[in-house]
Amino acid sequence: MPGGRPTQRQAIERAAREPEEARRIFEMRVKGMTIEAIAKQFKTSPKRVHHLIDKYSKAELVPYVEEYRNLQLERLEYMWQKLVASGRLDKGDPAAISAGIAIQKRLSDNLGLDAPTKMEIEAKIDPRDIELRPMIQAARAKAREEMLAIRGEAADDTIVEGEIVEEEDDE
Repeated sequence: MPGGRPTQRQAIERAAREPEEARRIFEMRVKGMTIEAIAKQFKTSPKRVHHLIDKYSKAELVPYVEEYRNLQLERLEYMWQKLVASGRLDKGDPAAISAGIAIQKRLSDNLGLDAPTKMEIEAKIDPRDIELRPMIQAARAKAREEMLAIRGEAADDTIVEGEIVEEEDDE
């Protein structure tokens, strides 16, 4: 449906095309194309181009990710050097300070310097808690069924091997 939500099939097809699109986007970015130009070529929004870059740069599933990351680091370093050479930071120029903070933040993000700290947590679990879990899940399922029966509704879907399968009406 144009302008509406994509069908399940369209969503699946789009997801299947994503890695190849992301590879091409990285290739175009490395060659120096702007986000807007790439979006125009793909007939999509700049927001979607940014989304694919973010998604696949973190996953490192695309061969151009490392080259793109290095290009971004070089650009940020160049901007930082130009900003420092301008002398505006030393003079306390608020716009220069804001730009400098933004450049340093981006460098830090790209280099993973602000990555979360790994924490180890030790917890004691009472074996009775583990035994109660299936009973609690069964009680919740039964309560849901009873609530639906009181409302005169039938369950809309059934869980089969972790997937939601819509039940067909026998009309």
